[in-house]
Amino acid sequence: MRPRRIAVAFFLATIAGFATPVATHAQDAAADQVDLLVEQLNADEAPQREAAEKALVELGLAGNADAVDVYLSALPKPNDDMPQEVQARLARVATEVRTRTAKKAVDATRVTLDVTDAPLEEVLEAIEKQTGNRVTDYREQFGQEALAKKVTLRVDDEPFFAGLDKMLDAIQMQPYAFSG
Repeated sequence: MRPRRIAVAFFLATIAGFATPVATHAQDAAADQVDLLVEQLNADEAPQREAAEKALVELGLAGNADAVDVYLSALPKPNDDMPQEVQARLARVATEVRTRTAKKAVDATRVTLDVTDAPLEEVLEAIEKQTGNRVTDYREQFGQEALAKKVTLRVDDEPFFAGLDKMLDAIQMQPYAFSG
């Protein structure tokens, strides 16, 4: 049981950003929470079992794709020593976490901006913060004049590329998709 606890604690520390030994207590508490939720998958009352399953799914979705892999490998694997109910719920937790992670990876990110005469660098940072997509101004690297550009734009919950196109149109620039 202890190796699983360490793996779950590592996962939870990774998604929480812990990097110091001070986090040991928090890691143990998080691992204890996972252990308790796994035990509750076999509770006498159906609402408790359902709540535990839902909580395990949410914990699994709390980090990036690498953290999800660590989480899934840390969950106990269904086996014949477990009650059928626990086996079925653990399998559903893993399937749901994998499915939702995959869907999230292919969903379009969205942008909302309302700026007036904002520096281009700030707008690019805002887009990156909202979407996780890195956007870089390569004008200087290509020997172009890298004059300060001011952006005036309003986009409301648009897909990333549509919002980026509107911003680039507003400042008369074009995307360069071959940056690597």
